[in-house]
Amino acid sequence: MRKWVVSVAFILAFGYSYNVGAAVRMADVEPYLHEFGWTESDLQRYLLHYHRTLADFATPEELKRWLGPPVTEAGVEQLLQRYQLTEEQLEALLGQFGETMQDYTWMNDLDAAVRFYLRSYENMQRVHDALSSLEFTEDEAKRLFDHVRTLPANGKRALQAQAARLAEGKNDLEAIADVWKQLLRTLRLKGDMYVVSTGQMKPVSAHELLEQTTRDEDVWIALSDEEGMRIMDLQLPKRTNVVDAIIETEKELLTAGQLAYDMKRTLYGQKMANTASPYVAHMLWGVAFLFVGLLLFRKKKVM
Repeated sequence: MRKWVVSVAFILAFGYSYNVGAAVRMADVEPYLHEFGWTESDLQRYLLHYHRTLADFATPEELKRWLGPPVTEAGVEQLLQRYQLTEEQLEALLGQFGETMQDYTWMNDLDAAVRFYLRSYENMQRVHDALSSLEFTEDEAKRLFDHVRTLPANGKRALQAQAARLAEGKNDLEAIADVWKQLLRTLRLKGDMYVVSTGQMKPVSAHELLEQTTRDEDVWIALSDEEGMRIMDLQLPKRTNVVDAIIETEKELLTAGQLAYDMKRTLYGQKMANTASPYVAHMLWGVAFLFVGLLLFRKKKVM
């Protein structure tokens, strides 16, 4: 009997280990992807958001279950009824975060986004309203959110600390300039500031910009990622109270950054939490059987 248990344990442990090596081939899923206009690159990019590859799936069916049902008219209609929205309201909600219905292929992703956006709509509307005078656009909101999605998950705490410091130091120009510096560092952005006069752009630092409360020139702020890709441009018209404008910009960027981190956790964290490979669990069961079998075998030898 003990020999039988040991044999079964070995089969389970190493049989599951063998199955781990069985992975989906792109050729197996290409016909399915083509139904939705996806290419191999589209799938690889999507999986990368969740730190996954095709090697994490043993069969096409498992990948399909993980992706969930595709976006269809019937699925969207059910979603609209569930959240008591019209199609126009849904488009407006997505647009607030720089998205459209065409950005979604899978219903689970769309559903998670709508849930999150409904909770966050008022905050994001406030950000848009506050920064609209600085030419902040929905496309820039999308670029900001897409950028934050690539950052380490611990940035929200730093943004909260910077927001608290800004609230305490609104009359401290040194603190305002330092919050700007720390904000850019946390979001891994490069911030170039310019004073625009007679068609020429003169670079200035945050400290230099804050030295004058108002200016007779326009101020241009360009935010880019570390690779130089432009995320957003903000423009302060001439005779704007520069200090108040920078404080407001910092405040709303801190809010938008925190929303982006919440979005990352909600839209991507939940799916990542459900992506633990079943083969790991199977291997653990196999190893457990193996351990029991070896224990019984050893006990028999001792006796």
